[in-house]
Amino acid sequence: MNIPDIVKNYEKISFVKHLGIKIIEITDESATGTMKITKKMQNYMELLHGGVVASFIDTIAFFPGKLLPSGLTITTISLEVKYLRPVAVGDTIIAKANLVHLGKKIGVIEVDVFNSKDKLISKGIVTVLVLK
Repeated sequence: MNIPDIVKNYEKISFVKHLGIKIIEITDESATGTMKITKKMQNYMELLHGGVVASFIDTIAFFPGKLLPSGLTITTISLEVKYLRPVAVGDTIIAKANLVHLGKKIGVIEVDVFNSKDKLISKGIVTVLVLK
C-alpha cells in the first residue's frame, strides 16, 4: 500500500478540493483529517452548515487503511450524524475515523469530529458496502 500516492490522488477529487479536506494520518484501522471552515460553508446563522460536517465524516470514513487505501471499492449505504456543538467560520476541525467492523460485504466506521479546542462537535457512524 503506497499511502502517499493514495493521498495525492485523493486530493485531486474536485469535491475534496472544494471543501479543503486534508488527510493527515492513515493506519490500518483509522484515518485522521482536517478541514478549515470558510465563509462558503456557513448556514443562515453564520455557523458551519451540518451538511458540510456530514460530508467531512463520510469522506474521512473511507480512509482507514483496510478500506479504500487497501484497494477495496466501497460505497456508503448509511450515514448517521449527531451534532453536539456549533462551529464558527475560521475554525479548523479534525475528524478521526475508526474502523469498527469489516466483513466480506459490510464495513462500519465511527467518526468523531473535534474543533480546534479539542471539543467533540459531532459523532458519525458510516456503514459501507464492499463492492469488490
